[in-house]
Amino acid sequence: MEESTPKEKILKKIRKALLNKSAKPSLANIDFESPVFAEPVDSIEIVFAQHFTESGGKFFFCANALELMDNIDYLLKENQWLPVFATTAQIKELLSAAETQHTDES
Repeated sequence: MEESTPKEKILKKIRKALLNKSAKPSLANIDFESPVFAEPVDSIEIVFAQHFTESGGKFFFCANALELMDNIDYLLKENQWLPVFATTAQIKELLSAAETQHTDES
């Protein structure tokens, strides 16, 4: 007796599956109203800050422009990233107001 080809084996499995159809799963017990993902315990800002710092990032929360300037100045001096390269007028204004060294020449 001759061995059957791979194509014949696949077709045989398909025929067998079609003859022995399994019962369809019931959709009556599925809860479509419950959330799929777990709700975070803290606010999304806190969750972001936690994950960001766990990944090695430095996160500073600033309530106003003065705190932003202070934190940027601290970060730049701590990492010795001076002078800062800035081309945007608003960024230049913030850096100037914070008396932070900056340049727009590469």
